[in-house]
Amino acid sequence: MLRTLPLLAFVLLLASACETEVTYERLNDEGDCFDVQLSPDGADDDDDDSAGDDDDSASSPTTDSATIDLRAMPGFFDRDVIGSASMTPTQGPARTHFNLAVVLADTRTDTGNPVDVVDRVTVLVNNGDLDLSELDLDASPADEARWAVELGTGGDPEGTRRSDRLCVALYSETE
Repeated sequence: MLRTLPLLAFVLLLASACETEVTYERLNDEGDCFDVQLSPDGADDDDDDSAGDDDDSASSPTTDSATIDLRAMPGFFDRDVIGSASMTPTQGPARTHFNLAVVLADTRTDTGNPVDVVDRVTVLVNNGDLDLSELDLDASPADEARWAVELGTGGDPEGTRRSDRLCVALYSETE
């Protein structure tokens, strides 16, 4: 029994040394990005009814959306557009929640199908003065072509003015 302990320890040490970190290769263009504008404009909760119409719609944040094509890096796919990404809204005061959704193109082919090749979807957030952050999107349990995340912005809703750049990245696991 005492003889097997050093052998077992060696086997466990060897097994832990063989574990490798998962690496990913980017599949889409680095310019697949949204520009999000943060400003207090439209976030004012002032109930000023100077127009006498009791309509405060001018003070509510704008709900808008934007959609971009996700373009393949050269040599990975037989098509240029491999999916789309949409963001709602694209502007608002600090502390606004933004919904980002990605839909991969399903070519229904056995090889080179973005749905089968993409293993990870992230959003790279550049807040200017703040550090670059990469956040993973969640894969839909019902549709393998869909990924989504809800993002919240920081800052003071009354004083924050900045432009954030959110870039979508599609990755394939490498061996």
